[in-house]
This record gives sequence, structure tokens and C-alpha cells, in this order.
Amino acid sequence: MVDLSITGLMSKAINSNSLSFLNSYFSRKYVILEDIPLELVYSFNEDLPSDVPTLPLDNGSNINDNISNNSGTFSIKAQIVGDNYMETYEKILSLRDKRREVKLYMDKLYSNLAIKNITRTNTSLTNIEFNINFVQINTVNLQLIPAPSSAAKPITSNKTELKTSKQEWEGDLASSGIKLSGEK
Repeated sequence: MVDLSITGLMSKAINSNSLSFLNSYFSRKYVILEDIPLELVYSFNEDLPSDVPTLPLDNGSNINDNISNNSGTFSIKAQIVGDNYMETYEKILSLRDKRREVKLYMDKLYSNLAIKNITRTNTSLTNIEFNINFVQINTVNLQLIPAPSSAAKPITSNKTELKTSKQEWEGDLASSGIKLSGEK
């Protein structure tokens, strides 16, 4: 991690490798949170957890059914500099206050994010340094399936009646094609 405070930058100014790294770092594109460009984002963490069973599974069971993906969490550490640094920070705080989902663009677009936490770690006369933690909201699509009308009649074929001492049953027998040993 690169220390982008004034003392951190000045202490590394002697080393030419650090200067070339910083030059390449500052020439990168912006990170955008909704419509707010963040110029100095120097830390990004992405955590994509899954629940995996620790108990033995039945032999032959579908392993995919036992693994569930949880909501991803993301965090950035950024610094806002310039004359309007406080105004930009207030815009970020208003995103949290609105309690809406936000989009973050870094190397790709991260959508359906909720701001979980904003921590201001440093403030000076020329900049603000802060951390933002996000949680990705997983959504599902619900579809209604129309119920059959009462006028609909069931379609069955090859009906077989079974009478037992407790109940009667009428329907298709899936086992009618199975022959036991000794049967013809």
C-alpha cells in the first residue's frame, strides 16, 4: 500500500522507483462512485464468500445444491484533494443518507451495492482520507404461475385402480413396467 499523505510522499521522493510508480499511479483513470469521480483510490478489497458444508454429504448428492454464494463485500480507501474536497465528501455522505443502491466503477462496474460504512480517517486543510465499505445486494426475480382453472380436467392414461384397506388410489403406475425375477 502506498502512503499518499504529504509526509509519505516526501519521504519517498528521494527514491526514483517510487516516483515512477507514483507517476504511473496518478496517470490512471478515475474511479467513479455513482457520478462522483474519486481521483485517489489507493486500496480496493473484494470479498466473495460462499457457505460450503463441513459435514459429510450423501454419496451421489449434487454438491452444487449444498454450496450457497453469499453477498459480496467491497471496500475502498480514497483521498479527496483540491479546492472542493469537502463538497465532494458531502456528496458521498448524501449517497449513504439516501439509503439507495449505488454503482462503483473501477476496472469493471459493480452494481447493486449498499453503503455499509463510511469512516473518515484523516482530514487536513487540503484533503480528506476515508474508507467506504459496500455490501452487494442479491436480488431474485419472482414470477407468478397461473393456477389451473377448476374446469380443467386432468389428463391421464392407462389408469389402474388400487384398493387397500385404508384408501383407494387411481392413476398411472410408474412401476408397471418393472418385472421381478420369476415373473413373465
